[in-house]
Amino acid sequence: MMRLIIWLLTLMWMATPPAAAQQFARIDVASAIICPATGTPPSFSEPGCKPITNNRIDTQNRHIWLQATLDIPEAMLESSEPLAVYVRAKAASRVFLNGVLIGENGVPGPDALSETPGLMDTSFFFERSLLKDQGNVLMLELSGHHSILDLAYPFHVLGIGYYADPNAYIMRGYINSLLPFGVLIGGALYFGALAVRRRDGLTSILVPLISLFAAAQLVAEISRGLIAYTYPFQDVRLLLVLFFASAGGLCLLLHVVDTFVTKRKALVMLAGMATVGLAIVLTPGFDGKAIMALQVPALIGAIIARLNAQKGDKTGFAYAGVLILFALLAIPAGFLDTYFYYCVAGLLLFLFAVEIRKNSEERRLRVKEQARADRLQIALDESKEAASPSQIKISSQGKVKMISTDQISYCKGARDYVELEVEGHGTILHDSSLTQLEQTLPSTFLRVHRSYIVNTQFISSLEREQSGSGKLLLSNGTEVSVSRRILPKVRKVLR
Repeated sequence: MMRLIIWLLTLMWMATPPAAAQQFARIDVASAIICPATGTPPSFSEPGCKPITNNRIDTQNRHIWLQATLDIPEAMLESSEPLAVYVRAKAASRVFLNGVLIGENGVPGPDALSETPGLMDTSFFFERSLLKDQGNVLMLELSGHHSILDLAYPFHVLGIGYYADPNAYIMRGYINSLLPFGVLIGGALYFGALAVRRRDGLTSILVPLISLFAAAQLVAEISRGLIAYTYPFQDVRLLLVLFFASAGGLCLLLHVVDTFVTKRKALVMLAGMATVGLAIVLTPGFDGKAIMALQVPALIGAIIARLNAQKGDKTGFAYAGVLILFALLAIPAGFLDTYFYYCVAGLLLFLFAVEIRKNSEERRLRVKEQARADRLQIALDESKEAASPSQIKISSQGKVKMISTDQISYCKGARDYVELEVEGHGTILHDSSLTQLEQTLPSTFLRVHRSYIVNTQFISSLEREQSGSGKLLLSNGTEVSVSRRILPKVRKVLR
């Protein structure tokens, strides 16, 4: 089964095209200088001005000016395509290119009251005449007083590229996520409906919940490409991604504990949750936290499954192998990385396969138990009929007779009449349909064909014919046809 999951995961990864590339001129970080904002644009030589360190531009709860230079690629200069300055940051911004104001995104200010939050991702169109061959200067006034979280890197992109809707460009990178999203949402709906029908409580709903939370996490992540939101929602989005990842990881841990742990389940679950929580807290960055929220439960689950496998449970080996594989494949994954969701979809495909197998086994056992119950009921009815045979009213040729059911070997439908084969009396024509008669007969009578009802007390043997239908041999030597559709049921009842 693990080979199947690896193959499906590889197939999904190969089936999706890479995101389209876009030529882009980024700022020269070594030349960038940041100054505290005052009433007028600075000269960037003031004592408070500093160069960027560690490629980090921090706009959170600050009001700053930024200046940087960049060189434009020749292909971009020679192209007739419109150009724009791209800013992707938790900030309101005012942008100048070579000393000319080319646009505002929100309104930057010294405090939250004077600031109007800008969009997280935006582009500023400008005339080509503003460009120089080399040494183009970008100057930005920035503030981010409405930040909720303090992120290590709140500023993502600053540069010049071909003009396009920034959200549409971001969405190109998420096209690859459509396939795993289909797997996740389809699994959540199908197995959720199956769990509701089974009514096994929390146990049966855990796998569809894992799938649902993973799908919700993916939706929260790609929302950046779906809608143009102001930068404070970026923090909300990150919190949603972490919440859904944590909820999915919790459900995965619950599922493994419920499947393999027989003693002290609550203690094992609490210890696992504490370990996952500690890992999330200690891991820096929301990308790492979201991955840890699923990776650590997978590792804990692999240990639990492997310990159970030592007791002879083959399912434990499969679980341990797939969970370890998922944890290892998730290591290189990053935030805004659809590769991670291919790993999640691969894990879910394995859990779906396990659920399908479990449901099939449960269905087989239910059918077996029902057949056993049917045989027991027939045996009880036969014993009751032997001790005190039932009698039914038969209307024949305008006369009404009472006939003991233990004398009827079989009933044959003949349009609006029924031919009753009665021991010692031959064939009696009854003014009724076979369906109406079936409702009055005791359960020792079995419908084996649309035209035949047989008294099980007279059955000697059952044979299967090459056509797929069957044939009953009665104790009086009569042969009765059994339809292909009803044959499996007849065989189970007579075993």
